[in-house]
Amino acid sequence: MAKIIPVRVFDFVVFGATGDLTLRKLLPALYYRFRDGQMPADSRVIGAARSALTDDAFREKAQRALEEHVLPNDLDSAVLRRFLDRLNYISLDAAADKAD
Repeated sequence: MAKIIPVRVFDFVVFGATGDLTLRKLLPALYYRFRDGQMPADSRVIGAARSALTDDAFREKAQRALEEHVLPNDLDSAVLRRFLDRLNYISLDAAADKAD
């Protein structure tokens, strides 16, 4: 049996947050860590990508991905809601030229 090691509150920034790897693999893995009590409730996952999305739109995208890529018996609606509340989003293009 794997031992759950608690971690301190953290902010986790995901670049490419709307990409396939994040939606299929990373978000489900973070959901499981949250569900199992390893991700503190005050921690945040900050998604960053070029898409122009709001926090709510990113959460909806994440919810659809989790519903598709987490086993149905593992997806608890109350836990899912609390996990989605930890997600934030910022639109940015690191390759774009910016003149200030």
